[in-house]
Amino acid sequence: MLSKHDSIQRDQLEMITLDQLVPPNHLVRKMEAAIDFTFNTLIASYFFSKM
Repeated sequence: MLSKHDSIQRDQLEMITLDQLVPPNHLVRKMEAAIDFTFNTLIASYFFSKM
C-alpha cells in the first residue's frame, strides 16, 4: 500500500550526464583525446540518403 512518503519520492527527478559517470582518467577519455573520429562521418555518409 502506498503511503504519503511514496508520492513525494515519485515527484523527484535527477538528471545525470555521461560525462558525470566517466572518471576523468578513464581509458575512454584518453582514447577520445588521442584519436580523431571525424572520419566516421565520411564513412557513414555513404549509407544515408542524399535527399
